[in-house]
Amino acid sequence: MAWLKQHHRILTIELPATVLKEFNAKEWVKKAVDCGADVIVAFAYSYLGGLTFYKSKFAPPHPDMGDRDILRETVEECRKQGVKVIAYVNSIWGGEHEYKEHEDWCQRRYNGKIVEMGPSREMCLNSPHREYIINIVREILENYDVDGIFVDEPSFQSWCKCKYCEEKFKAETGLEIPKYAKWDNPKWIKFMEWRYKCITEAIEEIAKSVKSVKNDAICFFQFHFPISSFSWLWLSIVGGGKMEWRYGSEYEGFYIPRIYAEKLEDISKHEDVISMELYRSFARQPVWWIGACIKYAKRFADNKPIFTLVETPFFPWSLYLRPSVELKATIGEIVANGGCPWFSIYGPGISDMRRLETIKEVFQKLKSCEEHLNNVDLLKYAAVLFSLQTVDYYAANDTEGRYLNHFLGFYRSMIENHIQVDVLSDKDISFDVLKEYKVVCLPNAACLSDLQIRELEKYVKSGGGLIATYETSLYDEKGVKRNNFGLADLFNIDYTGKTEDAGITYIRISNEHPVVDNISKGVLLPYFLNIPVSTPRSMDNVLAILVKPPETMFSPIGEDTKIPVILAQNYGEGRVVFIPGCLDAIYMLMEINDYCNILANAVRWAAKSPEPVEVKNCPRIVEVNSWEKKDGKRIIVHLVNHGYDTRPILGPISRLVNYAIPVYDVEIQVRKAVNEKVKKAYLAFHNKTLDYEVKDNLVKIVVPKVEDYEIVVIEFD
Repeated sequence: MAWLKQHHRILTIELPATVLKEFNAKEWVKKAVDCGADVIVAFAYSYLGGLTFYKSKFAPPHPDMGDRDILRETVEECRKQGVKVIAYVNSIWGGEHEYKEHEDWCQRRYNGKIVEMGPSREMCLNSPHREYIINIVREILENYDVDGIFVDEPSFQSWCKCKYCEEKFKAETGLEIPKYAKWDNPKWIKFMEWRYKCITEAIEEIAKSVKSVKNDAICFFQFHFPISSFSWLWLSIVGGGKMEWRYGSEYEGFYIPRIYAEKLEDISKHEDVISMELYRSFARQPVWWIGACIKYAKRFADNKPIFTLVETPFFPWSLYLRPSVELKATIGEIVANGGCPWFSIYGPGISDMRRLETIKEVFQKLKSCEEHLNNVDLLKYAAVLFSLQTVDYYAANDTEGRYLNHFLGFYRSMIENHIQVDVLSDKDISFDVLKEYKVVCLPNAACLSDLQIRELEKYVKSGGGLIATYETSLYDEKGVKRNNFGLADLFNIDYTGKTEDAGITYIRISNEHPVVDNISKGVLLPYFLNIPVSTPRSMDNVLAILVKPPETMFSPIGEDTKIPVILAQNYGEGRVVFIPGCLDAIYMLMEINDYCNILANAVRWAAKSPEPVEVKNCPRIVEVNSWEKKDGKRIIVHLVNHGYDTRPILGPISRLVNYAIPVYDVEIQVRKAVNEKVKKAYLAFHNKTLDYEVKDNLVKIVVPKVEDYEIVVIEFD
């Protein structure tokens, strides 16, 4: 499977909405190849009605197929065109031929209701339905020359309270399945953990069945919407007002992969490709959120490619495609962060195909410069932790408010300040990983183990920089609250035992420091949300304090409290900035620019060294990601123009991106080793040479224009 080591461009020919009698497989494979796709996902077993697009012994073929075998037609044409072909298998949506005979195989919500989607019912992978899917997978591999199997939606999308789950949970835990979510109840937590385990077990068994038939066939599974939370009202709107049948309001505020019971750290061990569905309109997030998800997935990838499925349609109108500007920015965002772009063509032959030319334009550009996308490593400078421990054991059913706004606000402040940033997982909080970065950021990483705390202390003592916010380290890895911050010595502060609503108030800058650069002492900045009431061990380290809220918005402000909001200190050989205030979350919600600057200042101060790549004369709307060839002879800088909007989706329907503001004369400064000699600099897409200037250890290059997405290459002898 050496072909997986290369960068890929993937298209799915999605058949459920098309008119099969008029569908020409050869024509659509050729269109996909002309677009620049080198991997095609061909539908074999559909999510709509549980029908096949081939002659199966286990499931009924689509009635409009007649005597044809559309899967075989597609596979044979892919072979002629020289592209890889993956068979699509839906894993949980059964048709009436299955659910009418085996209603007990259906997933059940907490109230016993069966989950429906049009002519399909959601089947449980703890039931004999798992073997049913394995039979279909084996049948395809034994009869069709496919390169692998893509298994869609192996998950719970219900509680599930089917009889198989009830029996299995009882046998393995001795407990009954809870009827309600109670986050302070150990039985509920055990149920959530058990659900993760069940889906991982199903995935492992399906993966083993693939390898038992065809060892060189790849197998991968859909992972849904990381770094996002569930909004039932929102999904009801995006889903055309018809989502109640699929997702219940009982999931309001849940972390979305927890609803699906998908844990990437475990699932990734059983697949050859990390596959993610990142439909941003469903996640209510901007385009740059996609990049954060890809970087998070890479922590578990072990050099596997990240196939990143993003939306072409403007949901709920699945046959109307998003504008060209948005598709270009989306592809740029995926590639700039290390993913492989993947689109589905819904309803080929009847949907709006104008945007295929856009996909073709960018895919062909990527095809022409694959050498700059393979065998590269992200340059390391700053890293932000995405803590699933905190999500699972602290955020409960307010994932967005208690955690995601902190993480996303912090990450957003990094990319808008052009700081080279990576994403870490909980397992990465070890000295051997942390030492690769100049600074590590913990946005409200509330749940940290004693071991993780010791590793962080070791990292900072040895010279690393640390930024933490809000209730970081106040809980252990299972959500048990400590009497004090686990990192209290690093923070130079002690928790008094309570976290309070600050009200609509202000913080006052109380000391001069590089972290609050360009904000004069005494300046008031707006504040709301909660704050942990803490006592600083020295006021010399306090840079901002909370002010008591005024009686009304027009009243005189209250007195200064002694509650610190920003602290900075040296610790061992390193530096620490602790921000008990929710500056990161407030920036995500309110876009207070001073908070964006403070977070960036904190990172640069704690890092104690400049970034490997810096940009000048570059507005915040441009995202910068820099990579290095493994042989060290090339630096590749990706510039993605988010000149439309970087805010999260706030309206009732996801905003379309119809325009981008071009950016001109962006200066890139690359730090090089003293003995390195620059060979040349150029724009990869245009093969256009760029002038450069070398002064001391800096290479300066000016990019004349960034319309939507550019790749700049600097080669060294």
